[in-house]
Amino acid sequence: MVLVGTFLLALFCYLVLNSKQHLAPLIALSLVFSGGISNAYDRVMNNGAVIDFLNIDIGAVRTGIFNVADIAIMLGAFLLLFTQNKNKVKV
Repeated sequence: MVLVGTFLLALFCYLVLNSKQHLAPLIALSLVFSGGISNAYDRVMNNGAVIDFLNIDIGAVRTGIFNVADIAIMLGAFLLLFTQNKNKVKV
């Protein structure tokens, strides 16, 4: 938890101090931060466990069990990777 807390604090400071960056990386890092804070809160309040899992049934279709905070983290990471690759010049 100390390592995660340190990472989240550093990420928060980076977001606040570098607020004049492009919108896509700002949104991506904000998603990572918000998902991380949500998971950290769950772990602190629930003896080390994350309990906000969902399982959706739509007729015969059933999703896997997933965590909304993890979706935010992954979406932010993919968005960050996508925007970084988009800015590279093709040779």
